[in-house]
Amino acid sequence: MKKVKKYFLGGALVGLIFFGGVSLADTSNVEANRIAVEAIQLWNRASSSSSSSFEDQLASLEAVEAMLNEIAENYPESEVGLSLLGGEELGPLSLEGIKEEVIAARAKVGEINCEIDVHTLCLAEEIINIGGKIEGNISLDFQIAEVAAALGSLGAYDIAKDVAKLAGSEIFAEGALSWIARAAAARNDWGAAKNLSELVVAEGPRTVILSSIVGEMVKAGMVEEAINIASSDPDFSGRLMYSAAKALMENGDTSLALETMSSGLEMLRQRVKDKAIAETFLSFAGSYYDLGRDELGRAAFDEAILLSLSISDEREARDFQKALAIELSRAGLISEAEEALKSIQDEYYRSSAMSQVATNEAIHGNLFGGLDKIKSVPIEDFKSGYFLSLIQGLAESGKFQDARKVVGELDDLEDEIRALAYISVLMDQHGFTEDARDLTSKMFVIDYESRYLPIVVAEHGRDFAKLAGDESIAAMFSTALNRVDELEARSDLGWAYSGEYSVDVAAGLAALGDLRRSLAIIEPITDLDKRMDALLAVTKASVKADPV
Repeated sequence: MKKVKKYFLGGALVGLIFFGGVSLADTSNVEANRIAVEAIQLWNRASSSSSSSFEDQLASLEAVEAMLNEIAENYPESEVGLSLLGGEELGPLSLEGIKEEVIAARAKVGEINCEIDVHTLCLAEEIINIGGKIEGNISLDFQIAEVAAALGSLGAYDIAKDVAKLAGSEIFAEGALSWIARAAAARNDWGAAKNLSELVVAEGPRTVILSSIVGEMVKAGMVEEAINIASSDPDFSGRLMYSAAKALMENGDTSLALETMSSGLEMLRQRVKDKAIAETFLSFAGSYYDLGRDELGRAAFDEAILLSLSISDEREARDFQKALAIELSRAGLISEAEEALKSIQDEYYRSSAMSQVATNEAIHGNLFGGLDKIKSVPIEDFKSGYFLSLIQGLAESGKFQDARKVVGELDDLEDEIRALAYISVLMDQHGFTEDARDLTSKMFVIDYESRYLPIVVAEHGRDFAKLAGDESIAAMFSTALNRVDELEARSDLGWAYSGEYSVDVAAGLAALGDLRRSLAIIEPITDLDKRMDALLAVTKASVKADPV
């Protein structure tokens, strides 16, 4: 159930809100108001009771829905009835809103009826059904993992695991389970996260899951419990202590963070030396710099480099050098990061590391130095992606003007629109809402045909819609839907073009919560592989608008 504020309605306040100028002698109004107050009180109890089971919450929400329907059907001329039928909210409630909450609650207890309700989990059921009929397609594996993680964020762990099993690659299947478990930890569902971690065999994903559990527990105020879990883990204690320390830093508890880091480093020193241990030392080093403890950070970097000398595997040594260059640059040690880059012989790895070093250099104030590094990347095809990463890093650091400057380096209109959308959403999150709206307006001018804006909406959902405004979004999708019809009517265009655009528009609508219209757009797609691709896109986008 979505988290919303509790509504308190005392007798006098109820009279002011619901009765207005209507005479108390009006039986219709009196009865409608009585039912409305009971509905809000019941909704308050259901939404604020953390001890209630999903079944109890569903029963309460269904009772609230029945009350609102009773008002609409039996007292349509009352003040409350007119408000409800007009689409207005009564405190926390509306006819459409309670309907969505009931659907979401049914999904949680496995009672959703996909013949009646339209819900994200219905799409997931079809994905599982199609997945059993088509051959493994590695090109879909990443999307499958993303959708599994998205379903996990709704608390639908069983169906998320079933989706994860569709991944043809074992790496993606385990990665998907890892993401589901991290989603469970983010929901403070420690038991589910721990159970999911036990399904993951690979050490890397398991470490990530346990790190998420420890970090989220610290953020939830369960510091002692988190540190006990981290320090007592037989395999990953040092790395888990780092996760606890990072969360403590985010909580502003510098003193305990430093103490935890010191304990974590000591635990690492007791472990068999390998690449993972050396890279964890790098993470500690960077965090010391974050805390202004440069001397401790320098010592941790030196210890990490010393440990790396024992790495005999060529690929692992290359991975370490990449991680070293990135962490040094994150700490602001750009010249030392550049030296680390020189030791990476593989062109792909060096290009990837160089882009991240460039982003960190720009964040530390040398924008032009960062730009020059990306421009010098030897693999031309990677540059646009690296420019986008630079824009993302700058925007996340609050350097919006610098991020805007880098947008000018993009040659592709789709990349430009995506970058501007990302910047505008982050500007809003940093409190620069008016500037964000101005930037959003300029995007509509740039992309006057709405070719790429549906993609932006699918990626950012209602965050972007809030900035663009209802009228602009409605006009955009009117244009986009017209283009879908035009493209589908042209016999000279294959599905590869017209169909992909249809999926983009459908995903955008799903991210806005209009799942029915979204599904209507992809309904004509009957080829199983193409329908699978469309369903994955729409399902992932719909989670952004899901009321759970």
